[in-house]
Amino acid sequence: MNDRFNGSDEPPNGSNEPPKPTDIKFSENAKKYLREVQNRMNQKGVHFPLIYPFAKRVREHAIRIGINLAHLKGLTHVNESLAKQCVKIVKWHYSKMKEIMFSLEKETNKDDLEKLKSYIASNDGKVHKRLVHVNLHIPEPILTKWMKNGDLKGIEIWKEDGKKFIGLSELKPEAD
Repeated sequence: MNDRFNGSDEPPNGSNEPPKPTDIKFSENAKKYLREVQNRMNQKGVHFPLIYPFAKRVREHAIRIGINLAHLKGLTHVNESLAKQCVKIVKWHYSKMKEIMFSLEKETNKDDLEKLKSYIASNDGKVHKRLVHVNLHIPEPILTKWMKNGDLKGIEIWKEDGKKFIGLSELKPEAD
């Protein structure tokens, strides 16, 4: 496998010993920069629950990349400039994750919307609202968003005999 990297069967250091570990340090400016980036990302990432676990580890990811880049470049320290390059890589990855997660979330919402419409239709046009939450696992904020956005045209929520229902507008009883 080594010959793939250096063209010979000999290890790169000329012996059968594994390479010595390199102690790579971060400059104070690099540390400060990474802390600032992490603080900003913590504030942004909290708004995106699906990718917050990644966002809260931006500094950690940048440090790992920095160590690898420094090692590949033969450096024993990571300065602020290299730290900024690492953060660019991490931010690129973060943006791609956001794209993927939002597209998955959008598809899931679209599927759930169709499930809800089908569920209402298969139950004579109206169902107890609680059953939508329990059986279809559609949380209240999503349902509210669909109602506000007009995604549920012809469907309304109303109270009947002290219970909340969701169903076709024409099945909604007249107000007393």
